[in-house]
Amino acid sequence: MAMLSAAVENRDDFILTWEPRLSDTPEPETEPVIHVMTDNLITPCRLNGLKGWVMAYEDEGARITTYKNEDFRAS
Repeated sequence: MAMLSAAVENRDDFILTWEPRLSDTPEPETEPVIHVMTDNLITPCRLNGLKGWVMAYEDEGARITTYKNEDFRAS
């Protein structure tokens, strides 16, 4: 949570994503991992593309939640 709070304070992007790394044999190199990335990573154009992707797949379970900056700080 500290990493997310720092990203919000610094106006950095915060990306949390799951990489399945599926394999027939459970090896350390093939086990699922979670990536957390922060910095100035997403351009406005890329953000619009990602939002469009989520909206296109809502019927399959994709979701997006949007907060105003002041609403996030209040929670």
